[in-house]
Amino acid sequence: MHKYLKYSLIGVGALLGLILLLIIAIPLLFENKIKAIFINELNKNLATEVVVNEKDIHLSMLRNWPQLALSFENIGIKESTPESDNFFIQAGELNLVFNIKDLINKKYNINKLVIKDAAIILSEDAQGNINYKFWKTDSNSTSSEFEIQLKEILLKNVDFKYLDDNNDINMFFTVQDLSATGNFYTEEFDVDTKGKIFSHFLIVSNETYLEEREVTLNCNLDVNLKEQLYAFSKSSVQINNNTFAVAGNFKISDGVTYDLQLDSKNVNIEALLITIPSKYRNSLNGLQSKGKLNFTASIKGPFNKRSIPLVTAKFDLEKSTINHEKFGDKLTDVKFSGYYSNGGGKKNTASELKLQNFTGKYKGEILSGYLHVINLSNPSIDCNLNGTLPASILLPAFLPGATDISGAIAFDQVKYKGDPNNISNANISRNPPSGNVHLKNVSCKYQNELMQFNSADIALQNQNLVINNLNCVLPGADISGEVTINNWLLLLAKNFNGNLLGVNGSIYSKQIDIYKLRNYFTQSSSTNISESNTTISKPVWMQMSGMLNVQFDEMKYKLIVLNNVKTNISCSGSIIAARNMTADIQNGNVQLAATFRYLNGGNYLLESSGILNNIDITELFRELENFGQTTLTDKNIKGKATVLVENFTIGFTPQFEVIEKSIYTLANVKIDNGQLINYSVLESLSKFVDIKELQDIKFETLQNQIEIKDRTIYIPATSIRSSAMDLYISGTHTFDNVIDYQLKLSMADVMMKKFFKGSKSSDDYEKAEGGINVYLVMKGTVEHPEINFNKKEGKKKLEQSGLDEPDFLDIFKPDQVEEKKKELKKESQKQATTPIDTIEYIDWEDE
Repeated sequence: MHKYLKYSLIGVGALLGLILLLIIAIPLLFENKIKAIFINELNKNLATEVVVNEKDIHLSMLRNWPQLALSFENIGIKESTPESDNFFIQAGELNLVFNIKDLINKKYNINKLVIKDAAIILSEDAQGNINYKFWKTDSNSTSSEFEIQLKEILLKNVDFKYLDDNNDINMFFTVQDLSATGNFYTEEFDVDTKGKIFSHFLIVSNETYLEEREVTLNCNLDVNLKEQLYAFSKSSVQINNNTFAVAGNFKISDGVTYDLQLDSKNVNIEALLITIPSKYRNSLNGLQSKGKLNFTASIKGPFNKRSIPLVTAKFDLEKSTINHEKFGDKLTDVKFSGYYSNGGGKKNTASELKLQNFTGKYKGEILSGYLHVINLSNPSIDCNLNGTLPASILLPAFLPGATDISGAIAFDQVKYKGDPNNISNANISRNPPSGNVHLKNVSCKYQNELMQFNSADIALQNQNLVINNLNCVLPGADISGEVTINNWLLLLAKNFNGNLLGVNGSIYSKQIDIYKLRNYFTQSSSTNISESNTTISKPVWMQMSGMLNVQFDEMKYKLIVLNNVKTNISCSGSIIAARNMTADIQNGNVQLAATFRYLNGGNYLLESSGILNNIDITELFRELENFGQTTLTDKNIKGKATVLVENFTIGFTPQFEVIEKSIYTLANVKIDNGQLINYSVLESLSKFVDIKELQDIKFETLQNQIEIKDRTIYIPATSIRSSAMDLYISGTHTFDNVIDYQLKLSMADVMMKKFFKGSKSSDDYEKAEGGINVYLVMKGTVEHPEINFNKKEGKKKLEQSGLDEPDFLDIFKPDQVEEKKKELKKESQKQATTPIDTIEYIDWEDE
């Protein structure tokens, strides 16, 4: 017994040794010869260039034992497109496999092709030219020593891309592991295909299918190359763990003509999404179901430049549970039947989706409904709904991109039928929307901001949407109140087509930030309109009409804070107007009227007038960000101001950037108990006078009319009286800090020597009662002013600007007669507001 075992082991060892010897010896003995034959035959038959290093061509027995393989590593085959250097195949490894007995017969028959770690890119242009015509069609070019009779093809880790401009197809999938066996060298044969692929996408006529899906193939295909007919028998396809039986055939002639059927039983609800384009099902991704779902689909008709095949699907679901991470709870006892069709048209205008006899429960409450959608690209909807649904199902339809959705929306016999993109009174009259909707603690993140709808009772009354018990928190505001929205279906439309959204009611807020609220809704709530061949964005809130009674406990805009705000806001198309607005600010109060207007081209215009009473001037400068200038800031001025704004106008770009040339202001300003501190314009006088008192000037009253236009501030003759002297000033100051001032310094004789630093000429000053008057001109920029004596022209220009000696000094007397508004109006009429003509000044040099 031991003897026989010993001989057996010796025999096995010898056999293994022989095999090992063959594995080593055959490549060494035959590699060069076989390489020469194969390369010679490939060169005769290939119509395109093959790029491979000769060192990367090997004869091997190990890789495809017990057969031999000529292996090409790092090989590239260039595409057949003229003047192109691109590859349509690049492979880490390509094996041409043949039988070992071919060495003896000296006739090499390629029966197997193995491709690994490769990228294959096939394309066909609009004229039908392909890039993969790499094999010559002349069959006489092959020698008797070399044949190709493929019976097996193996693909591993192969990226496959196919772009067909001729038939409007674009596909990309990765073959993970696939084998196909059959007599590929005959005209009629059966192909048995097994394997796994990962579908990245299939785009047909701009519709995306099979996006990011795992696919397992187990198919038997009857092939007739002469008729170009391919028929499935005993075939199945598994897509994301849903198995479909495949039957039917397709024929390649003038495109591809399909007659296929898919059947599946007891699959999950995701199976419904396979035949639906991605853009219609993205919000349903992630659905999970338990229950009995039966599904049947068919694909019939030609696919070419002129048409696409008709795709239909029928399905029914019984006693199922449907769940999604966004639901917050499960839908139970779900039952419905449905139908889908793409309509078979190139533009999907005949596409259709129908859900019938829908029933279920959400958190124990009964839910029922019906949905019929025609033309998914531009839908016409017929639906009714009764019960409670998670807000996460519905809110994305109104706020695409909303995340972290919670809460529920209850429907009470809600019915709607019509085209939301074609809103008209006639359509609404024929099929008036009806029912009630209740929002219950609905919240979401939208544009990275939290939105909360704690409550809202909504009644659908034909064209009116009546909202009661509104309580919500938006980015920048808490809002409560009652509102009626007319033409509310416009909110579902892609554009308003010239119609206006009617809004009427009352709004209350404890705290509202207009700047934040405006920015949020400007970027997230707009409709595109076409004007002058330019697409611009017109916010929804600039396409409304109606009246809102508004009350805010606190209203902010950047640094501005108003309290106890009350006004009526009226909307009329592109104009929003605030009437009789009152508010408290900085221990004072405001009475204003304003309009905000949308202009052709997308710009905005704000116009306002009113009065500000007893305002802290320092805080006013700070909150208004020093009016955009740095010369006179909140650090330089103190006092209580009363401002009569006769006209304030400012324009904005569509991005709400200030248009400086649009700014116009005409305002009468009175400052009581004021103080100028380190005012740079006065500090510039240190070249001529030595007055420390000018660094901190206190005055009882300063009053004047200011005009701003064309980026220039116009200042009529204004007096500032201090204990050291009286200063009179007029001129212009641009937004670029270019100045043109005329100044008059009136001082007593006893102060004259103290103030003069260089000039002793009588031409530099004039005698006045009890003292002298010195005239100066200041030009250049605030940073680098040029100051000179100029008695003649300076005096003349001051007088032209409104200097009237007897009355001019009276403005320092306290007002004890007329009320503030009348006084400001009277004094403003005395001041000239037109720009001063350019005058050539004489510069006087110091002696």
